[in-house]
Amino acid sequence: MGDYIIEAKGICYRYPCGKDALMGLDLRVERGSKLAVLGANGSGKTTLFLCLNGILRPQSGALCVQGRPVSYARRDLLEWRRRVGMVFQEPDDQVVAGTVMQDIAFGPLNLGLSHEEARMRATDVLHSLQIEHFRDRPTHELSHGERKLVAIAGVLAMRPELVILDEPTAGVDPAGAEQVLEVLETIHRQGTTLVISTHDMDMAYEWADGAAILVGGQTWCQGPVTDVFADRAALRGARLQSPWLLEVARGLQAKGIVTDGAQTIRSRGRLLEMLAGAREA
Repeated sequence: MGDYIIEAKGICYRYPCGKDALMGLDLRVERGSKLAVLGANGSGKTTLFLCLNGILRPQSGALCVQGRPVSYARRDLLEWRRRVGMVFQEPDDQVVAGTVMQDIAFGPLNLGLSHEEARMRATDVLHSLQIEHFRDRPTHELSHGERKLVAIAGVLAMRPELVILDEPTAGVDPAGAEQVLEVLETIHRQGTTLVISTHDMDMAYEWADGAAILVGGQTWCQGPVTDVFADRAALRGARLQSPWLLEVARGLQAKGIVTDGAQTIRSRGRLLEMLAGAREA
């Protein structure tokens, strides 16, 4: 059995309007992993994330954090959200203070830390993410991508063990998306477990080590990212496209240029390296 930092076991959630968003969904997040949650609009990704963070409470099923069933008592919820941080898709829903420093320090203050401790944590996070120059900027002057980084920093200042990010690169230009992904790599190297939702199949294939596909509020499949993307029937059933990198690698494999298996090519750099080697041969 794996070391799961959080597990969803058969959870169901119905909105007050009567819409069933989650219907017996299972999900496991291994400690130290990078998990991409995939699915078409309406598949249940955001609702799942809100349940994993304790914002929504499933009507049935079980959620476990570090092997223990969760509690919705106020004190337990606070500890849960300290361990499991969430970055919303729209940073304007999360970045609300007047300046960047004030916004990042808000979470630690809410945990009961002193103003001095909260500012120290905020300073540490700004340094870690290499965005110290944001420190005193008014949040309303930030670009969309910069607000995304500040939202991530605000969650990290609470020092969670798991960070959940809903569409972290949505609405961000290519340079901003690259900066967001660099930040995620930094915090993952520091030991933080990451879960993201995304419609960008290419990014998910390169970035994640595990993937889960949701269809109709249920987990269609979950496993190593190479196994999940190798399942063409699962992708079609979920109305998802295969990553272009994998399709190119399959084409090269069919021509005998790639001999180690198409799934060994997980990055553009690796693809270029393989093509350069083929030319030399």
